[in-house]
Amino acid sequence: MATLKSLINEIEQLCKKELATLGFYRKRGVFIKDIDSGNLGWLGLNRATYKAEGVVDVHPVVGIINTEVEQLASTWSGSNVVRDFSPTVTEPLYFLITGGKYISWRFFQNGNTAGIVHNLREAVSDYGLPVMEKLGDKSILLEWLLGRPGKLNEAYNRYRIPAVYVLLGEKEKAREYIRSVLEQLSEDPNPYQKQWSEKYAEVMLKI
Repeated sequence: MATLKSLINEIEQLCKKELATLGFYRKRGVFIKDIDSGNLGWLGLNRATYKAEGVVDVHPVVGIINTEVEQLASTWSGSNVVRDFSPTVTEPLYFLITGGKYISWRFFQNGNTAGIVHNLREAVSDYGLPVMEKLGDKSILLEWLLGRPGKLNEAYNRYRIPAVYVLLGEKEKAREYIRSVLEQLSEDPNPYQKQWSEKYAEVMLKI
């Protein structure tokens, strides 16, 4: 009987092989795909293991790295996020398929691992890749970032959103957004937030 460790290894190797047919390559624990000169597709395969049942669940998350946005945001924040391959925006794959109903890819010891991985590959192709390509448009990327407050790295998105505005040639909208962030933070009694907002204002109000 296959062990859980060997099942996980089999899943990883088959995913690497199947996703390579879509142009994905492994980088620092995630899968990356070159979309165009300024955008990288991002795919994370989160995993949950249930040792007693001999089950592994895979939860794919798709997204995009806009390298121009990340470079600006990295410069303003003093972060090394560009080198870490952090996505600019993400969405669970199941949400793109069902609109919200949760699903995962479940693997069993001595089950049809290759068939399930292929199904995952098809889902990424049919639902993930079109979103990655769409998000290459900065106007659409901005809509996603603005429409997902608090969903992923809210504090860091306070740098990303002005970056998109600047890259779209809309500096005044970037400034309006920055002022709204500072106004919101001014009402927070948390001393850490006050310290953070002062640092944020020092850098961002110069834009």
